[in-house]
Amino acid sequence: MASQEIGAEADVENGRCALCGDPSPPAEPVWPGLVRCPVCGLLYTHPRPTPAAMPRYYESDYYSYQFHGVRPRSHRLKIALWRALGMLPPRPRSSRPPALARWARALLTSQHGVAATWTLAAPCAEARFLDVGCGAGERLELARDLGWETWGVDLGEAAVRDAARRGHRTAVASAEALPFGDAIFDYLNLSHVLEHLYEPLEALRECSRLLRPEGVVQITVPNCAGWGARRYGPHWRAWDLPRHLYHFTVATLTALAERAGLRVAVTRTLTDEWVLQESRRAAGEKVHGSLRPTYASRLRARRGDGENLDVWCMPQTE
Repeated sequence: MASQEIGAEADVENGRCALCGDPSPPAEPVWPGLVRCPVCGLLYTHPRPTPAAMPRYYESDYYSYQFHGVRPRSHRLKIALWRALGMLPPRPRSSRPPALARWARALLTSQHGVAATWTLAAPCAEARFLDVGCGAGERLELARDLGWETWGVDLGEAAVRDAARRGHRTAVASAEALPFGDAIFDYLNLSHVLEHLYEPLEALRECSRLLRPEGVVQITVPNCAGWGARRYGPHWRAWDLPRHLYHFTVATLTALAERAGLRVAVTRTLTDEWVLQESRRAAGEKVHGSLRPTYASRLRARRGDGENLDVWCMPQTE
């Protein structure tokens, strides 16, 4: 299994199900270090490092703490489109968007639902975007390009300072205790964060608390029910023990979100060619050089069998 050795016994604790606590009967072994809750089916790491020991598994050059400033071609095209339609600064003086912009927004929303949020320009100049686990601010830069007022939190102090130097509002804080008032954000993003947390349910409850009534939460996590996990078993790179403490399927992530007061609106899967290449390498298979997604991996993602889950949630209504 793609993992690091866990340290001394004093630095280790028992894993537990984020939905059921300590289940009865006991959890079922899946792979070394990985178990399944017999009640809800959630996979989790057991044993796991204690919170005090976990920082040693995050190197100073951990990928999310690095800033590359890459703006994908698709992102650049989005910016050009919305600027041409008058939806990005400098905005038109009228508060009512041009007819073509309204049509484009309505079309994308009808096709993709709330998942169109990341394609669209921010709905107004005061719309607030919070990146939970912002690292050095890579995604914050993209959000600001789209007109969002950008905020970010992370536990990596150096990375948070790096993001702040680029003009983003940042704080050193855990996802389970976010230092903001109620109902003040329009868009919350948790990209490859939830699987790292000791209390993912508390983190989603915090997101629910911060979200405005029409706001959305985007959650991206590895898809442990996808083709890659089934094909490569313990060699699947996205298990990433012991850093990843929980391992989600659509069903278990939906259950967690609903328990936190959120409603899942859109679910899709995404391909990750790097994960597939590293899984092949760990399994002793031949690895090709290109990281461009293949036609087969794109097709699997469209079928719901990709390497990552991308789930969009909204507040539950009465």
